[in-house]
Amino acid sequence: MKYKNLGKSKIKISSIGLGTNFVANIQKDEKKLMYLMQKALDKSINFFDTAEVYHNGYSEILVGKAFKRMRDKVVIATKFSSEHSSYKDVLKTAEGSLKRLQTDYIDLYQIHWPNPIVPIEETLKALEKLIKAGKIRHIGVCNFSQRLLKDIQKASTLPIVSLEIEYNLLERTIEYDLLPYCEKNKITTIAYTPLNSGTILKTEKYSKIFLNLSKKYDRTASQIILNFLISHPSVVAIPATTNIIHLEGNAKSTEFVLEKSDIDLLAKTFTSKVINIDTGKIRVVSITDHAAYKTVEEALSNKLNFFPSPAMLSKDIQKGDFLKPVRIRTVQKKDRIFEYELINGRIRYWAWVIAFNGKKPIPAIVED
Repeated sequence: MKYKNLGKSKIKISSIGLGTNFVANIQKDEKKLMYLMQKALDKSINFFDTAEVYHNGYSEILVGKAFKRMRDKVVIATKFSSEHSSYKDVLKTAEGSLKRLQTDYIDLYQIHWPNPIVPIEETLKALEKLIKAGKIRHIGVCNFSQRLLKDIQKASTLPIVSLEIEYNLLERTIEYDLLPYCEKNKITTIAYTPLNSGTILKTEKYSKIFLNLSKKYDRTASQIILNFLISHPSVVAIPATTNIIHLEGNAKSTEFVLEKSDIDLLAKTFTSKVINIDTGKIRVVSITDHAAYKTVEEALSNKLNFFPSPAMLSKDIQKGDFLKPVRIRTVQKKDRIFEYELINGRIRYWAWVIAFNGKKPIPAIVED
């Protein structure tokens, strides 16, 4: 296993960590998942990422139970929800996480999403108090744009050591600005969904390149992908898995080095072209486990209680923030109105529509 510093701190974290937002009935599978996390530590993975919202806090409980007797061996990162960004809520939420984790301190405490309403100075005041009290060791952020990252750095008296964000071969938007910025400023980039929930591995058109590279390096496709991501100096990856064999394979992803020519080959193969599409030509559909608004009126009323709401995010978009393009696919059956279906980025889509009254094309990637 290879280790990297967490930001500018002296804490060493494994280049491959473990995300604990498990796709499982974690209360039913508690013993199995505790064994899996302890097995991860046996395989030299020492970085574990959780959040207060994962399984309504039970993910934190599980992490706490798994490492109660070996707390000094692991680096625990957790997050508080953006709706808990006020001074009082940050302090209260931290106490809840500490209790569930059965620990006196949290190594990395992260803002899960930006909050456009609560001033960042107020949130930081609470975080700084927690650091002075020894209850958290370092501060990180998740899903922040470069502008918001710079804003919080400017406002904070303490270093922001990490940015957790989606990064995989099919989502490489951060390579344009955020990743270079993080590398220049020694901010650790924590890549979530690094394997794109397995989508890449199931796509037939990519099978040949992975087959060739797997033969060349005697490694699995997953290991090739993870190695590509962590080849960037500031990047660590946190794939989530409930499969022991996959876990062991992920842990071995640092045991070889991709040649530059192969890194370049992967980068070229997985370059996604961003185009601007008329929002009126995109149909929003609901998919399993992902409720969605189908009209701008529904998005404005926000009855599903998304936070930040589309209306809130629209204000940041008007300031120039747009974290990443939405993902769409061509409608298979001819439609008089819609040419595309939205498959990823439903909240961002409606935020964009609200920000520009539906009159400005939205940056999008068309998937096959």
